[in-house]
Amino acid sequence: MSQLRTPRSTERYQVRCWLTLSVNQRKIPARAVNLSGSGATVESLFPVAVGSALQIRSRMAILAGVAHVRYCRRRGLVYRIGLEFNRPFASRF
Repeated sequence: MSQLRTPRSTERYQVRCWLTLSVNQRKIPARAVNLSGSGATVESLFPVAVGSALQIRSRMAILAGVAHVRYCRRRGLVYRIGLEFNRPFASRF
């Protein structure tokens, strides 16, 4: 049975920057892998539950906001975590 996916409304850009994910009063270090106007993919040594709401903040506060975890998959030694922003980037400026 195949699952149909809706196309992304914004392009993804590869990035490499360190972030802090704050979820349930825990701070989790992570690294951004790619970024779009509506979400991001990050890597972390620690898993985060799907559906969790979290705060995301880059070291220089260029990237900050609230997101929800769409998926969390183990990939080798790290977890790839898909985030969907509560407010798209375009609506922030």
